[in-house]
Amino acid sequence: MLTRNLQIVTALAGIGLTVVLGQFLPERVATHFSFSGQPNAWSSNLSNTLFFCAMFAFINLLFLSIPFLLRKLPVSLINMPNREYWLSPERRAESVLRVGMHMAEFGIGVNLFMMAVEYLSFLANRSTAPLSPVGLIVLASAFLSFMIFWIVRFVRAFRLPAN
Repeated sequence: MLTRNLQIVTALAGIGLTVVLGQFLPERVATHFSFSGQPNAWSSNLSNTLFFCAMFAFINLLFLSIPFLLRKLPVSLINMPNREYWLSPERRAESVLRVGMHMAEFGIGVNLFMMAVEYLSFLANRSTAPLSPVGLIVLASAFLSFMIFWIVRFVRAFRLPAN
């Protein structure tokens, strides 16, 4: 429950950050950057703000809805390690809670990554200097490391128990 609440808090923080940063950006903002950090796509500040808010809402609603879907979908439509064992009727409720916790953790990571990318974009839009490719590479590397760590934890959480 704590993890789910933290996911919701980080989602709301991301939406709040989007709205606050949007107040300090010009009417026309760069929304896409080349690998060298030069802007190569533009949009209105309002469109950019609405897009980021919608992404935070959509991604978090998706992650929060996965436990509900796991309760409703047939086992054959669910892709997870050892699904027949973990989604058997006597273990399904506990497994759904466990998957929900893992999805909330992943949602937190995605929220933090999106906030960091949005902040880098904000800095680039407030400056004449290009977007920092080093900053973006560091963020992408950190997020990739997080995803690998998360996948390993998820797979380990659903191993078959030793007899």
